[in-house]
Amino acid sequence: MEKATISGGFFMVPIPWVLASRGPPEPSITVYNVPCQLFHPIPNRPRYSAKSALVVRAAKGWTKQFPRHCHRICTVPFDYSEKNLARLERAISAERLKPYLVKARGDIWIAVQLYIRNQELSEALYGVVQGYEVFLRNATNGALAKGFGKNSWWENASLRDRERDDINNAKQSIADRNVLETSGRIVAELNLGFWTNLYSNYYEHTLWVPHLRGLFPMSIARKKLHDRLDSLKVLRNRIAHHETLNRRDVKQDYEHLLETIGWMSPTVRDWVTANSCFEDRYAKRIPKRPSIEVSK
Repeated sequence: MEKATISGGFFMVPIPWVLASRGPPEPSITVYNVPCQLFHPIPNRPRYSAKSALVVRAAKGWTKQFPRHCHRICTVPFDYSEKNLARLERAISAERLKPYLVKARGDIWIAVQLYIRNQELSEALYGVVQGYEVFLRNATNGALAKGFGKNSWWENASLRDRERDDINNAKQSIADRNVLETSGRIVAELNLGFWTNLYSNYYEHTLWVPHLRGLFPMSIARKKLHDRLDSLKVLRNRIAHHETLNRRDVKQDYEHLLETIGWMSPTVRDWVTANSCFEDRYAKRIPKRPSIEVSK
């Protein structure tokens, strides 16, 4: 094996990509002979410690660190010729591209760049949504399990048919997999809509006041909280179904996600923030159209 080349060209040796950690790094992806431009540094980023860097390790102990918050780790140039743009339009579908074309005033090249920006922002937001969804589920489940004195608290709670159906569907899904039914598996099967509905007006006196009120600051009214949770549920579903976010204030969505997590745990909020690349993705601008056309 030869030492890897960093600037331009091809990687001529397999290079494992690993995240810096306190312990010995473990390879996760190996790249072979891929034409790469390693990273696009983001202007005015603060200096990084080893904990917030990517480490590229090759033969003979050679290492180099790169900022964790990179636009792309590996960029392969794409030919945005008229033929390829037409193919992309057919592949994505005219209906899905329509909101981007409207915003781009019919310019397909700009529409595709807006579509890519939507992908990047959705990807960045989904990591925050994941932290929010998992923590809301676990915090809510923990409070109800404690309040009802059992892990399968739903057996004693007075639930609407909608939420009862969600639990029965979760049990059926577990049975279909031929695995042992446990309260933990049922909780994991229940979607964000289920947990959001537990904060609705219907459960004001049966769940909110006796059990869930203590999860949030006293200044947060239940209705305000439910409206917030419902809006974040819609955001989560739009991202999960690859829908456009161009009618949403994504910067505000990001702030609302962090604020809501912070109401339950400032520590978890800080952890999610430290591992989010949303700010960098949001600051990134749509590239200028190439001045030299690629051959058709």
